[in-house]
Amino acid sequence: MLCSMKPLLTLVFVLISLDSLSAAQKKAPKHIQAAWERVTFPFKKECVTETGIAQGLADRLFLHSEYPEHDPLKCYIKCVSGRMGILDVSKGEWILDEFLRQVAGLTPSIYAACKEETKAAPNVCEISYGMYKCVVGHVSED
Repeated sequence: MLCSMKPLLTLVFVLISLDSLSAAQKKAPKHIQAAWERVTFPFKKECVTETGIAQGLADRLFLHSEYPEHDPLKCYIKCVSGRMGILDVSKGEWILDEFLRQVAGLTPSIYAACKEETKAAPNVCEISYGMYKCVVGHVSED
């Protein structure tokens, strides 16, 4: 009986962990979340396929500011950013003019702070994830 309960208990633990994680995370204001969802939506399907991320995680990322520490999610942000033309994925460099034009709530000072904060990230997926978290932190309504 205990062996058959193990997968269920694991699932319950993961769901509780994700719920408490999302409660502790900063969230962008609803109007910014909606704007981010609009500009990223055209790239969602192909980036879900490319990265193998669960559809539910992709659906909740921009619209609900839910971003658990999950490698496919990090690469999903990279994929969407590259498709939007705000990130040169081959160099791991942000395209400032496009980034400011397309990302609601982003200012040059937020960009500079977040670029500095993510400069030591080991790869483009981590740079993308770190930038997203940082921008959310700066635009959030505490």
